[in-house]
Amino acid sequence: MIRLVSLCFALAVLIASTACVQTRLDGPNHSADGPAWVAEGAGDEIAPFEIQRRVVLIGDTGLYLETDPVLDALAHWTRSGPPSTVVFLGDNLYDEGLQDEDRERGEKILRQQIEATPAQQVFVPGNHDWGLSPDGQDPKVLRNQQEFVLGFDHVEFSPRDGCMGPTTIELDQAPGERGVALVLMDPTKWLYPTLNSGCPKEQTKEEFLAALRATLTAHSDDW
Repeated sequence: MIRLVSLCFALAVLIASTACVQTRLDGPNHSADGPAWVAEGAGDEIAPFEIQRRVVLIGDTGLYLETDPVLDALAHWTRSGPPSTVVFLGDNLYDEGLQDEDRERGEKILRQQIEATPAQQVFVPGNHDWGLSPDGQDPKVLRNQQEFVLGFDHVEFSPRDGCMGPTTIELDQAPGERGVALVLMDPTKWLYPTLNSGCPKEQTKEEFLAALRATLTAHSDDW
């Protein structure tokens, strides 16, 4: 009985600690209105520069809040100034993706993210977007989200169709000049080998790594 109580207490502490991840993290706030952030001690090594494009990385946005301070900050960062690209890094819809029987709620959450900013957006799927649950998984859940976000002109979904990738989106790529390349991948199938991905061309881990190496080599001169 003592061991059982101790185990339950330990699990409770673990769950409580996990829940804390969704609380706000305190730290310095580098506003979009201020100068670009430069790592401490590196200021003397970096010449003055002008921001050509912002790439904003944001993840775990899949819960709905009537007033969402994170999405408000996203809107502020991308409202003015240089052009911006926003990459949603997965878990765009909790808990089990865009299920057919729960589309109204799911589309409301996704639409809130998309409408937070008119900037170019890229949605990368995470494990929750696959509809993973103890009862199994249906590749249609992932495609539901893919089809929904692609219905907006300024939104991309990548990699598509349950494939691992990698895929590449090139930004500000002028001929002969260094550009910005987003190399995107979805490792869910790697983590869950028995997953029914529905990818038209399934990859082995070796094939995926070879494709990733080739992509990184091809864009080694880009940011």
